[in-house]
Amino acid sequence: MSESQVSAARSERETVHTVPVVIVGGGPVGLVLAMFLDRYGVRSLLLNTETVTRWQPKGSTHNSRTMEHYRTLGISKRLRAVGLPPDYPTDVGYFTRLVGHELQRVVLPSEREKTQAAAAAPVTDQVPEPIFRSNQMYVEELLLAHARTLPNIDVRFGWTCTGIKDRGDEVVCAVEEIATGRREAFRCAWLAGCDGARGITRRE
Repeated sequence: MSESQVSAARSERETVHTVPVVIVGGGPVGLVLAMFLDRYGVRSLLLNTETVTRWQPKGSTHNSRTMEHYRTLGISKRLRAVGLPPDYPTDVGYFTRLVGHELQRVVLPSEREKTQAAAAAPVTDQVPEPIFRSNQMYVEELLLAHARTLPNIDVRFGWTCTGIKDRGDEVVCAVEEIATGRREAFRCAWLAGCDGARGITRRE
């Protein structure tokens, strides 16, 4: 048995809780998965090693399809409020260096122009949610705050999955609170690996 399977087996001897879905990884993918499960009345446990969402800049563009998912969840308008100022241009510029000469510019509409165009478009328009520019760290913060308000999501930031035991028709996960060392075990029908290429679910 691998180290993680031993950890899962050890935790299984303790009290084992049951939840339909365990989601390992609390980034945008894990958070949105938990929200959609909640929308359909499915309970989930959401684990994330960090205690807070990322604080450093990362992705800054959310495409129309992503925004449609957020609209389905009822949060697209709230997300647009954490983006650039509504009249700020969203142009993409190419420069020789940060304070050098501009080589080329792709002119793009402001948030206000995009939303006004969408509102004036016919109901058959294929882009009801225009592309949105906001840094991922601000979007993740709002997603986490919203997830904490939903009744079917057990949000555990600061917790890590230490072991996985796949039984074929169910999975037993050993989890640990990093700050305290507190351990629990969860039996689930589905384990969703949203913890990236180096996460435990990929390894196991």
